[in-house]
Amino acid sequence: HGALLKSLREELPWLRGVHLDLAADEDPLEAILAEAAAHPADTEVSVRSGQRYARRLAPLPHQPELAEPAQHDGFQLITGGLGGVGADVAAHLLKTPGTRLLVLGRTPLPSEDAWQQHLDEGGSVADKIATLQRLRQHGEVRYAAADVTDAPQVRSAVDSAATAWQVPLTGVLHLAGSFDQRPVQELSPADWRDALAAKVLGAWTLHEISAEHPVREFVAFSSVNGHFGGSTNSAYSAANAFLDALAVHRRRSGLPGQSLAWSMWREVGMSRGYQHTALTEVRGYRVLDHD
Repeated sequence: HGALLKSLREELPWLRGVHLDLAADEDPLEAILAEAAAHPADTEVSVRSGQRYARRLAPLPHQPELAEPAQHDGFQLITGGLGGVGADVAAHLLKTPGTRLLVLGRTPLPSEDAWQQHLDEGGSVADKIATLQRLRQHGEVRYAAADVTDAPQVRSAVDSAATAWQVPLTGVLHLAGSFDQRPVQELSPADWRDALAAKVLGAWTLHEISAEHPVREFVAFSSVNGHFGGSTNSAYSAANAFLDALAVHRRRSGLPGQSLAWSMWREVGMSRGYQHTALTEVRGYRVLDHD
């Protein structure tokens, strides 16, 4: 709710929206009146035992705990296909010997005996084929065309990889998503569904399928928009806020879960050709390069 309300506040300065979370024993009328009279800076507020809390960021420790070394008695699943950030992350993971990757994307690839013809002709499919070939030079990589919001498709791809490799799924990296940058008044209900589908329904699909395997890592690629919101980014902000909330839900349930709120990537993935990079930097966000 907060990311959406912050986005609306940027687009519609006259609108003040607050998500107020109350415990069952709180007087809702008293809390609403108190919030209506308060300073309008906070967007996400809760009240517990009469105490008001506002959502804030907290600094990381100066010396964060080191992660456990990666285990290679399983395989990792990456959603988001073979383009942009997903391919870069896959290449990085394959630097560790023994890594097995199942990459899911929406684009069906032709049979391998037709790859050379596509490479000769060029185009988007050829780019994906070339990326897959490059990744396979560094380790074991399978590609499956699957809609991440379709549980049977994803489960079939996971089961096929587990059978082929004779190891279970042990890691999930969810990068799939869409970026629809428009004023909120222009978004129809269908636009909202499309904008939320890959990140929200896809993450929940992976959450449920992960319960069927000994998954030790569950990492969602979120965005700073999930906390700060952004003008013309209301749907995208809301989708990323869901990823953040899912990670919290998983951890409270004793399951692995991380949501990494990335800033903008420089000329990679969704940011390729983006015209307002300088404005992003002026607002205080660090633009990430490949390294």
